[in-house]
Amino acid sequence: MIAYLNSIKTTCDHALISRHLESLKTFLNNNNAVNEIQWQYKIPELGEGGSCSLFGNLQDEPFDLRSLLLKETQVIDANLANSMQMLAQIVDYIVKASNRC
Repeated sequence: MIAYLNSIKTTCDHALISRHLESLKTFLNNNNAVNEIQWQYKIPELGEGGSCSLFGNLQDEPFDLRSLLLKETQVIDANLANSMQMLAQIVDYIVKASNRC
């Protein structure tokens, strides 16, 4: 992760990122319960031209990941289900970590 951030010349606190990555790994290892897959997420409202999101404004209609991930087939295979479970756990971690700030 740090190597990627360095390659795109992003200035950041490497220690802070490392702490969050370790915290995320611990969270994922300790919270491996199977949750119902969440396919729809509220996403930011885009500004004029669509290049920037409007801070604090979410679109009324949630984005449905099935429309993107199931274009070719309507079958949810094990890899997709596992990936969606991991995404749900990462979202849970971010929500919990954000509420601590």
